Amino acid sequence: MWEYGEFITEYFMAALNKNKGITGTLHGFGHEIAGSSNDHAQFYYYPQIRFDLYQKLGYPEINTLEDFIPVLAAMVEMEPVSSVGTKTYAVSSFPDWDGDMVMMVKSTAALYGWEEFGIGLYDTKTQTWEDCLKEDGWYLRALKFYNTLFQMGLYDPDSMTQDWNILAEKYKNGVAMFNIFEWIATPFNSEEHKQQGKIMMPVVAADQVNLADGLSVYGKNRIWSIGANTVYPELCMEIINWFSTPEGVLTYYYGPKGVTWDYDDDGEAYLTALGLQCQEDKENTIVQYRDYEGTYKNGEFQHNNLTWAQDAVNPESPSGHTFNYKTWPSTILAQTVYPIEQEWRDWTGYARADDWFTAIGKKSVAIASTYTADTRPMELEMTWEQVTTCIKDGSWRAIYASSDAEFDAIVAQMRSDAVAYGYGECVEWCINEAQRRKDAEDAISG
Repeated sequence: MWEYGEFITEYFMAALNKNKGITGTLHGFGHEIAGSSNDHAQFYYYPQIRFDLYQKLGYPEINTLEDFIPVLAAMVEMEPVSSVGTKTYAVSSFPDWDGDMVMMVKSTAALYGWEEFGIGLYDTKTQTWEDCLKEDGWYLRALKFYNTLFQMGLYDPDSMTQDWNILAEKYKNGVAMFNIFEWIATPFNSEEHKQQGKIMMPVVAADQVNLADGLSVYGKNRIWSIGANTVYPELCMEIINWFSTPEGVLTYYYGPKGVTWDYDDDGEAYLTALGLQCQEDKENTIVQYRDYEGTYKNGEFQHNNLTWAQDAVNPESPSGHTFNYKTWPSTILAQTVYPIEQEWRDWTGYARADDWFTAIGKKSVAIASTYTADTRPMELEMTWEQVTTCIKDGSWRAIYASSDAEFDAIVAQMRSDAVAYGYGECVEWCINEAQRRKDAEDAISG
């Protein structure tokens, strides 16, 4: 490695030391590495709403989560029927991805820097944990947010029984007007809709602090290593070393230099017109390179392992750009921008929501550390199953409560039942785990 892996040792010492620390012998390093614990992935939690309707309403002030409610009510009143002729709602949801709590409820707290952690939420800013049934805690606040929408006829009543595919189709057709996940909301933004002046875009509450997943300087769980019996260990090391260079990474992600990407006069990477087309349509874009002629999809690297994380900062970028082409100014300038998109940009002052969050300090990074959860004791498993089932079932009933009094009664019953099942034991386990997580985060951030 010291002779044939100069870039590995230059960039990935933390990952190498982590691997060596497991057994005392260095066998390799984990995949998707970042150069700094401050690096983070692109956001995927956004308060996305129908910006065109928000615009028509005169940009009403949204200071906190609950301020979305009257805005969404006005939107539904403005457009009561979807493009497929069905009633519109503020929100539609689904139960498929519920884990220890209801997915949409727990994830809404991510708009304020809280991340799901056991049977509660972990504040990535203060590194503190709160249980999900805490009075005035974030889980119950988000639960009440959705119940209020239901009481107003703004929450899709099919949410508890529909699957992901039905939900996706509804958002694509404009049946619902608010969602916290980028990948649920943006399918609405078809060329047809944008040509009609319709779009879903993030609108940030004044007190929001968005959660972002931190990237790891240690790497993830897939390992770059060399087989003990290879005849060509030096060549293997040279190949891994090349993949560890910025140019190797850019080639891995975007194809051959000088064909699909290159450097500009300032030393910044950019996609050529062909390269941009390849990323937008890999299956149908034809590339000619040396002896190869075929689709970009068939010609790109087929192995499933990375060295640098795509959202990591490229150490050779003069302006500190990441390896992710979607974030490059050159890519943004090359994109077709419809008038409604430009109006969002003019209103926010930014071309991308991620830039907006970052520039105004509306982000909280969940530090990627060496923390991994302990295996729960076998005697706790049955208790955990009963408690989490109680929380999920009670949460769905609370969403569908017809009044505030019924909501309060359901939550009180849910709390009482959970305590009877052993909620306190589960909370105690989570508190210990949260401290272990904090210690690991402190170690890397320090």
